[in-house]
Amino acid sequence: MNNFQQEKQKMNNVVCKCNCHLHHQENQVLKPERVQWAKFKHKMFTRVKRTRLIMAMVGIICFAFGIAIPFLFHFNTKNGAGSKEKSFYHNDFMTIQRQKHRIPPILPQALTNRQHKLRNNSLQDVYISVKTTKKYHYPRLVIQLETWVSLVKDQTWFFTDTFDAHLTERTNGHLIHTNCSESHSRVALACKMGAEFDTFLKSHKPWWCHFDDDNYVHVLRLAHLLQSYSADRPVYLGKPSTARPIEIWDLNAPKNVSEFWFATGGAGFCVSRTLALKMAPFTANGKLVRTGEEFWFPDDVSLGYIIEHILKENLTVIPQFHSHLEPMRNIGDIDRQITLSFSEANTISLDGPFSKQVDPTRFYSLHCRLYGGSYCPS
Repeated sequence: MNNFQQEKQKMNNVVCKCNCHLHHQENQVLKPERVQWAKFKHKMFTRVKRTRLIMAMVGIICFAFGIAIPFLFHFNTKNGAGSKEKSFYHNDFMTIQRQKHRIPPILPQALTNRQHKLRNNSLQDVYISVKTTKKYHYPRLVIQLETWVSLVKDQTWFFTDTFDAHLTERTNGHLIHTNCSESHSRVALACKMGAEFDTFLKSHKPWWCHFDDDNYVHVLRLAHLLQSYSADRPVYLGKPSTARPIEIWDLNAPKNVSEFWFATGGAGFCVSRTLALKMAPFTANGKLVRTGEEFWFPDDVSLGYIIEHILKENLTVIPQFHSHLEPMRNIGDIDRQITLSFSEANTISLDGPFSKQVDPTRFYSLHCRLYGGSYCPS
């Protein structure tokens, strides 16, 4: 029995030694692989760390440029404001305009007197239309309703592409759903402009003035302007957004080139009823869209084509109309202007009474300065 146990013990020892020897050999084989893996991990960690550092530096540089560029742009604009190269918008087309119109300055007077004059002036005979879209119902229409439109509510109508119960009530039913597309396409814009034109003709008013939802209208100035013209004549008032007229080539006779001016809708324009009736065969009942399709013109260019090219009636340039295509900060004598505009980084230069955080468009501050309001600080 003892001999059997001794033999069994010897066998266990032999098996243990074999296992230990095999385990040792495995460790010897795996050791170089572990070292290589450790080196690989260290190398990859270094690369990732280096990549993150480079990305962080690139981000810091881009951030620094992003902060510096607006200041550089502002500096260049400010330095060049007085030069002729920077003022081409006001000078180039003025040298070729057919008629200059100067509006006398409004004498200093109480704001209440201005509002009183508005109740007794020719704006009662003006049909004012504002083109907008669902995207800009808030806050653009609300800003207009609380500023200049508050002075001419009965004369102003808004043309949009979406029904809005709240704004319909707030405008006293003056929000017109056109069934035009919500897009900013050429056809959608012409569709709304055509709806404005058709509704104006049905109003039988002597004047039609179109504006965009990013315009501020100095309504008393507008009244003074229209009093200078007769609605019994074909009158087209506005301001071009191009330094040169639009040119058209006749495909059958390429050398036969004609040109015309158009008043940009972004600055606003006015048309007499006499001229509108002449335009009707080419504009009314959806024909504005078809007319624009001939040359792929936008809505305001199509109107200029009809008025100047087809009907041979000239645009009267009114320099006091302004669109967001102009640098607003360079416009002086704010009280003398008729229309102003804004974009995200392009607003008039006006101090108070509201900060830019409260009044980013500067329209509330401008309205307080020109007419006053219940929300204006004392």
